[in-house]
Amino acid sequence: MCGLIGGMFLSENQIKQGLLKIQHRGRDSSKIYADEKIGLGFNRLAIIDLDNRADQPMANEDESIWLVASGEIWNYQHLRRQLQSSHRFRSQGDSEIIIHAYEEWGVDFLKRVDGMFSLAVYDKNQNKIILARDWVGKIPFYYLVNQDKLAFANEIKGLMHLDHYSFDKISEVMPGHYLAFDINTSQLFSQAYYQIPEFVVEADIKEIGRNINRLLKEGVKNRLISDVPLCTLLSGGIDSLTLTYCLKQYKHDIEAYVVSLGQSNGNDDLFFARKAAKWLDVPLHEVIIEQDEIFKVIPDIVYALEQSKFYQVQAAVANYFLAKAISQDGFKVALSGEGSDEIWGAYDTTRDFAGTLGFREVRKELIQNIHRGNLARLNKVMLYAGTIEMRSPFLHRPLVEYCLNIPEHLIVHKSHRKYPLIKAFENEIPYDMLIRPKTTIQDGTKISKILSSETRFYQEILEQIFRRH
Repeated sequence: MCGLIGGMFLSENQIKQGLLKIQHRGRDSSKIYADEKIGLGFNRLAIIDLDNRADQPMANEDESIWLVASGEIWNYQHLRRQLQSSHRFRSQGDSEIIIHAYEEWGVDFLKRVDGMFSLAVYDKNQNKIILARDWVGKIPFYYLVNQDKLAFANEIKGLMHLDHYSFDKISEVMPGHYLAFDINTSQLFSQAYYQIPEFVVEADIKEIGRNINRLLKEGVKNRLISDVPLCTLLSGGIDSLTLTYCLKQYKHDIEAYVVSLGQSNGNDDLFFARKAAKWLDVPLHEVIIEQDEIFKVIPDIVYALEQSKFYQVQAAVANYFLAKAISQDGFKVALSGEGSDEIWGAYDTTRDFAGTLGFREVRKELIQNIHRGNLARLNKVMLYAGTIEMRSPFLHRPLVEYCLNIPEHLIVHKSHRKYPLIKAFENEIPYDMLIRPKTTIQDGTKISKILSSETRFYQEILEQIFRRH
């Protein structure tokens, strides 16, 4: 995922301080570029092209355009083929594509890029800074404007050491948007470059199932690009089950992870993960945590999250211990089923809308706001605890667009909240494994039974930690 920081009122020492605050986002290299107008800093988590030629900040041939970009570009090889006849590439990495795509198409390159990213382009010729974030907000991105000058980082921690920092002054680059900041005039312009399209899927449930099967496998395949080992999370629910099944079609030596307080009761993640792993024939690493360990790491979790919402803190406990174990085993990349619940509206809070004419808008809103909750939790906590990059095939953009436009009455069937997903794999995966009732990560791991629900308590921890740091 990597960590980035930059800005106009940042000294080189301030950039170094900011990079230290977010060093958990990338430990393979740390570099700075600075001129009389701007400074850029980058902590790299090397995933694609491990050579230092792919380090950042990086520039074009004449160093008139500089880049820091966190994340991955899934279609970088396709874009490279389009650009290589007229641009000189110095690396085999995916990030360099952004520089030459910007040279070729300007900010319209964002409409051609498929990936998860937060990025900053410094254009010396036009004296401007471009900040942009992927369509769904997989990678966090924050900025601060003070005295007509701009600073930015992909975690708030990267900005908190600045003189004029405060929580209420921090803004967020929204998903599917770019910001253009004019260095000469200090004008800041924000523009959406992506909106979820609206159309009607005109097909019966069998054809819909076939299309979902194809699109999910496509999303998994796209997210396999890596020069380092990767693994998957497997709770035994339909999302992680279908994801791991698709992954096994392309990568036969995949390893899976599940977290639990131990002692399965026959109706929890540990039980169903074991069942799924046995059927899939994949090694399952069982991360068993002790109750006392949870309370010890709560301050770290709240600091990593940069928020105090109880249900996010509670869910983050599992992510924290998973990341520790995955990192210790030598992995840098893990896949998860994040996004599926939002696609299908499979939450108790949305149950009353299921099958109604407003269900599409409810599900669309869940996707549009996922960056504020689950994605931020997964990204920040997994990186903080283990420097693990998380990839979410269910957020393959064509899959999301297709599923959000399936007629409402086909989404829910009897008690099944993800009926099209069941139909997509009913001929490949045992039916009884596909219909496990939904459970949250907190309940499936049994963490919810021991962790307090006093949200104010976590807010106090957050305030104390950020004052101390």
